[in-house]
Amino acid sequence: MPKGAREYRTIIVHGPAGCGKSHHGKDLAHALGCREVIDGWAEMGLANGFLPPVTPGALHLTSLDLLPARHRPPEGALVLSFDAAMAAAFVVGAV
Repeated sequence: MPKGAREYRTIIVHGPAGCGKSHHGKDLAHALGCREVIDGWAEMGLANGFLPPVTPGALHLTSLDLLPARHRPPEGALVLSFDAAMAAAFVVGAV
């Protein structure tokens, strides 16, 4: 990585529909060090029986509960509940 280049985090935030993921997505991405927001991430591929790949450096939002073993998140992605993501962003002072 070139000197001075920023390394962005790859994060998946899950929570129930209507909890505020999309509404707070841009603020969460900024606070958590992601360069873009992908809303409805898991729903993109789940209809076909798989989780889609993650986009490196992006905040992925989904209403799919990723805790059950059948929905293992992709390697290299940090998985946070919406509440945990909001708490982390609040500590940073972004929301």
